Amino acid sequence: MTRQIKGMRILFFGIETFGYEKRILDEMLAQGAIVDYYSVRSVRSKIGKSIAKFAPTILSAITDLYYEIIRRKISKNVYDTILFIKCDMVTCKTLRSYRHTFKNAKMRLHLWDSLNNIKGIESKLRFFDRITSFDREDCRNHPEFGFRPLFYANDYMWSDKQKDECEKPQYHISFCGTIHTDRYYILETVRRICEKSDLKFYHYYYLQSRFVYFVYRITNIQYRKARVREFKYKSLSAGKVSEIMRESMAIFDIQHPGQTGLTMRTIETIGMRKKLITTNKDVVNYDFYNPNNVYVMDRSHIHVPTEFLNKPYVKLPDDVYNSYSISRWVTDVLTM
Repeated sequence: MTRQIKGMRILFFGIETFGYEKRILDEMLAQGAIVDYYSVRSVRSKIGKSIAKFAPTILSAITDLYYEIIRRKISKNVYDTILFIKCDMVTCKTLRSYRHTFKNAKMRLHLWDSLNNIKGIESKLRFFDRITSFDREDCRNHPEFGFRPLFYANDYMWSDKQKDECEKPQYHISFCGTIHTDRYYILETVRRICEKSDLKFYHYYYLQSRFVYFVYRITNIQYRKARVREFKYKSLSAGKVSEIMRESMAIFDIQHPGQTGLTMRTIETIGMRKKLITTNKDVVNYDFYNPNNVYVMDRSHIHVPTEFLNKPYVKLPDDVYNSYSISRWVTDVLTM
């Protein structure tokens, strides 16, 4: 049966991160939906986001007021669906209020972080009619969840012809992403190995703010010798990231130790038809896995797989590429 969202009236609360929320919104509109969009988070400043990351309950009163102002503004609107992404800051009080105001709307939640990484999320699940998650393990533990991996946006869609034209990439390995947990230690180890092996390693270490840097410096021994200037505090545009990926033989990915779900960067390598080096062992259970294209590295035994880099990339079936596109993701999250 064909599923479509054309004509659907949607209230969308998305996470404003690296422009992904705008791509989702644009895709909803492109498919014919009528959408009102708001950020799922009540704070947007770097310090506010940092507080929300480590202690979101401190901002509960601000968050409730933020959502109440929105609710009053749109209370007379009629929605078919209310979609929340992650729902880390939203309180049970707010969710109860929205359920009461929009009685005929189906409330949906998509988790693109693992349950273990979202403080207080278990108490909020009861407010949603449908929940989808990118994490296979969470879906196994919650059979009521629908399993839906993340997506690659159109910026990261590359044809066979484009790939063939890029015969000599500039970098052997690249990493562009947010630094957290043990990522810095792993990446610095890889960087030193590449230097000794005469391999070109591009890295862009992003932190949300200097405040986050100092928190890590105090709380994590792996960051004690890290210098503030090693990190970047402005995120790269999608265009710049995709440009770096195009110029790389392989993309390096390090998932959060507390999750098994595949990161956005992992899925973007599918659209870019690029090789992937990842610490996520669960990747072998996905339909795009091919040992020529994907190398699983043990995060406790870090090394650079030079033999893997020299293997040719193996093209995947077209339906596999299509299944991870943003258009398919939007349809699935809103209808499955």
